[in-house]
Amino acid sequence: VVAYDQEIRYTDDELERLFEEIQRLGLGENTIFILTSDHGEEFFEHGLWGHGPTFYEEVTRVPLMLWGPGHIPAGRRVPGLVGHIDIMPTILDLLNVGVPKQ
Repeated sequence: VVAYDQEIRYTDDELERLFEEIQRLGLGENTIFILTSDHGEEFFEHGLWGHGPTFYEEVTRVPLMLWGPGHIPAGRRVPGLVGHIDIMPTILDLLNVGVPKQ
């Protein structure tokens, strides 16, 4: 678990560097960054390590982070469940593009 926490810290630090560079280059107002994952990890909460055939919250809950100064309020959290299917409509909304009718 310590190594996993170190990976998270490393990723956080690198994302901070990326966002600072985007801002330094003056690209912040024209950039929307979206980070997500396809699965979480179990750390023996249910007797298993990693990810695999289970549907426990540890495996199915994934990060969904959006960054976009001037587009996305800092620190905003959306209550309730969202899914990958919500990403494209969110992008279209941020770009003021309507969701196509089916």
